Amino acid sequence: PPQYLSNELRVMVSERSIDTLKELAGLRNDASVAKQLTQEQETLKTLREAPVRLKPVIVSDENAAKEVRKLLQTLYKFVQHQNQRKLLNNASAKKYLEQIAFYACQSKADMYAARAEASNKAGKPRVAIHNYHNAIAAYKTLQGNAQAAEIVAGYKQRIQVLDQQADEHNKKVKAEAQAKLEGSQEWDTYLKDDDQWKKKNQYDD
Repeated sequence: PPQYLSNELRVMVSERSIDTLKELAGLRNDASVAKQLTQEQETLKTLREAPVRLKPVIVSDENAAKEVRKLLQTLYKFVQHQNQRKLLNNASAKKYLEQIAFYACQSKADMYAARAEASNKAGKPRVAIHNYHNAIAAYKTLQGNAQAAEIVAGYKQRIQVLDQQADEHNKKVKAEAQAKLEGSQEWDTYLKDDDQWKKKNQYDD
């Protein structure tokens, strides 16, 4: 999903792709490699001039979320390898690795947040709250990250709202149950009074 890759990371991957294609072109005279190289150079130019803005893809399935994290883990190792080969300086590598770590946590948090929204729409605020707590827990390894802190704050606000909704719902359910109980008790009283009236009439007869 496009929301888990910053434009900086796209540029970096594109640059490394161009380097690899140039190496490959030097090893063999292949028209398809030359075509790929031209296409990748155009892609890099576009990325540098106008950052890609793609529509986010909602990930609510656990297997899909795991696949996202698996791909991000591969990218994480790739950045480390590029740094070890001196193709990325320490500052750039650190920045990219921090971004990838954030996206890995976000992919997990987004899954729970999507489940929370679905539960809320289904009228299950307590289940929604549980999922939002799981979403918050997904960021626990990013202490001090301002972006993660902002998202967590948003989740906590949603939990407060859902808590109020759940309390109001519970009060409504209790009130309805109490009203039914009182109605049943009144009806029982009426029937008892009716029985007394019948017994009195039988005695009078």
